Amino acid sequence: MMKTLPILLILTLFVGNVFTQDYSVECDADRWEGNSLDTTDTSLDIERTENGISLPRMKFKFSLPAKFGDTVEISEDNKPISGMITYFYDHTKWLADESYIVLISKPQQIMETWVIQIESGWTHYNFTKNYGGFGEDILSTQTFAKKCSLKMI
Repeated sequence: MMKTLPILLILTLFVGNVFTQDYSVECDADRWEGNSLDTTDTSLDIERTENGISLPRMKFKFSLPAKFGDTVEISEDNKPISGMITYFYDHTKWLADESYIVLISKPQQIMETWVIQIESGWTHYNFTKNYGGFGEDILSTQTFAKKCSLKMI
């Protein structure tokens, strides 16, 4: 029994790593299309606006299958940013065509959420920010999307 325990431990570690796949997602510096939902402290209405944002070159590196808390290497114009996976949807366990991951990062004063579809490379970028100081506070949620290049590495 004592001789088989180390062998079982080694096999368990080996099998866990055999099924891991590394991915790289690269998004060229360009305009991302999207929209915003804005509310103010003085109005009962929601303002919906189509807009876009220009982002620098973004790169993401991660491994699948993923679990909550796994790290993601993110770089914005080669400047590293820390990221963490918060959700992995595995399409092989459900009735969907593509898997996706949800990750968060906080490069500045706001938390950003990124969703990346595995296979297609579609990437969604989202953040919420409070704009104030002009007589009313505006809470704005911005969402953008771009087709990026996804590769297995």
